[in-house]
Amino acid sequence: MRLVSACLLGIKCAWDGRDRYRNRKVIELLRKETLIPVCPEQLGGLATPREFQEIEKGSGDDVLDGKSRVKNRIGQDVTRQFTRGAKEALKNCQTIQYQRVYRQIQKSILWLWLHI
Repeated sequence: MRLVSACLLGIKCAWDGRDRYRNRKVIELLRKETLIPVCPEQLGGLATPREFQEIEKGSGDDVLDGKSRVKNRIGQDVTRQFTRGAKEALKNCQTIQYQRVYRQIQKSILWLWLHI
């Protein structure tokens, strides 16, 4: 089970409401694994469609460190929504990781129980 950006699966959640970032390799991975689509922009409270946005100067790390801002093409600062979306996506990742670990522990306990 993995989290994947929803737009890579072809879900129409890109800034313009299209499926412009569909990725063939990610679609192929869907045949082998359970993929959970997330859209960090939507998790952060942005609508779809929305104005095109980009980091002013720097990188995503700079935004998370408070050294850079994210603004849309009409000048609105959407940094708060982007950082909130990143934090929410991380929570989802942590939940999935906890579920994986819990499942592994359950399997180990079951194996021990069956072999005692």
